[in-house]
Amino acid sequence: MPETTTFGARTYRAQRRTLPREFLKVATAFAMCASRFPDVNGPHPAVAPEYDDCRKLAVEKSVPLQRVISEALRAYEASGKRTKT
Repeated sequence: MPETTTFGARTYRAQRRTLPREFLKVATAFAMCASRFPDVNGPHPAVAPEYDDCRKLAVEKSVPLQRVISEALRAYEASGKRTKT
């Protein structure tokens, strides 16, 4: 590293812990889209549409990726729109 004035670097080990997850498919205006959320007790679990599914739909339907993600989130929140994968 000839362009820097540093004589060293600090490194740290990190561990990752994950919550148990449940996967669902939600019916969007574009097609079914897989989503995941933590399988924990609580009133509002954080839901995350699967990026690869959303990207594939965005390309197939020629729409912005963010629109597909937003639609998947909206579909998840709508009652009766969920089916287990």
